Amino acid sequence: MKIIDFQEKIHNDKTDMWRFTNFSKLKKATFLEENESELCDIESKIESIIEDHKAANRFDDFIVIIDGQVDNSLSGVQNVSVDFVEFDSSENFVDSIVTSDLILDSSNKTWSKKQIVLNLEPDTESTDNECVQKRIKLIIVSTGNNNSVNIHINCPEKSESAWTLLEVFPEQSSFIQNHQLTVNQLDGSKVNIVYLKSLGQDNLSDSYHFLSSRIKLGKNCKLKTLDCMENSSFTRHKLCVDFDGEDSTADLFGIGLFKEETAQHTHIQINHRVKNCTSSQLYKHMLFNRASAEFAGLVSVSEGASGTLSNQSNPNLVFSDDARAYSRPQLNILNDDVQCNHGATVGQIDELSLFYLKSRGVSEKEAKLVLLKGFIEDVFNDFSECEQEKSSYLEELRKVL
Repeated sequence: MKIIDFQEKIHNDKTDMWRFTNFSKLKKATFLEENESELCDIESKIESIIEDHKAANRFDDFIVIIDGQVDNSLSGVQNVSVDFVEFDSSENFVDSIVTSDLILDSSNKTWSKKQIVLNLEPDTESTDNECVQKRIKLIIVSTGNNNSVNIHINCPEKSESAWTLLEVFPEQSSFIQNHQLTVNQLDGSKVNIVYLKSLGQDNLSDSYHFLSSRIKLGKNCKLKTLDCMENSSFTRHKLCVDFDGEDSTADLFGIGLFKEETAQHTHIQINHRVKNCTSSQLYKHMLFNRASAEFAGLVSVSEGASGTLSNQSNPNLVFSDDARAYSRPQLNILNDDVQCNHGATVGQIDELSLFYLKSRGVSEKEAKLVLLKGFIEDVFNDFSECEQEKSSYLEELRKVL
């Protein structure tokens, strides 16, 4: 099974965000048909993941989604209701790509017609003045049968929740992922979202990931996201944040280590529509060999969004003459009462810092590791549950340096 040739149809002036997207590898790739899917002891792999995190007391609940369906036998949830909602899917293939930035697997004739709706419910033992505090891990498994997953999360007022989306895959064969996530934060809610994609595996070179996230914030909301980007052939994440209520904050973080000929595309759009809201973006990339990474961040401030504070930063470290980093921080401001800034850098490890450490008897490799640890540290500061992932990045850096 192969993906149809659609590049010429979508690459034009109206779809400028695809400018640096090269579809040549995707068009040549061959993916599993439904009757070819292999499930190599995937249930034991999921159970091992659950046991590891239970031992570390890192999450309260687990929701296991296999090929777009919740597996209740493997899941363990409390105070989270899981519903399926049917919705119409009438767009044709190419139109759906252009309008939603998602690419569908050819084996899915249309969009997945079911949406998984997760409702965070108040704890029956809590009082009206207490927050609902939950840590939920979504383990999303694809076996080749259905790689399209649509998830909608509802967070009630004054709730506090941490959601981790961990994608798990068979350890052989090429595959394509196509996910859509929407989050609705009601007034006073606090949400942390972490995107993980099987960090540390070296056999995902033929994987293709497409994810579209849209998050809506009410009044006095706080949002933090962390995107841990991995070494797949082709990854594209479109993240849109809408400020619909005043006095809300969104802090978006991303970290990526790319090698070989992998391609990563991160497109962020933040819409400041109301007063006194704050947003920040900090995305850091480390590129080796012939890898490429694109960051495109657009902050739009409407006429009525006075008091807006916004900051964008995209530092890139390039370790090869053949690696490429594309950075496009953008501002669209229609109000004078704002403080907005953006910046991007593309370069190598600071030679003076490296020389200083080497002059103190530190080997060149260890000196680079010390500096790179400092480079990624601030991305993980607000995500104490991701110490294991931070260690995975440092171990991977030790291998490639």
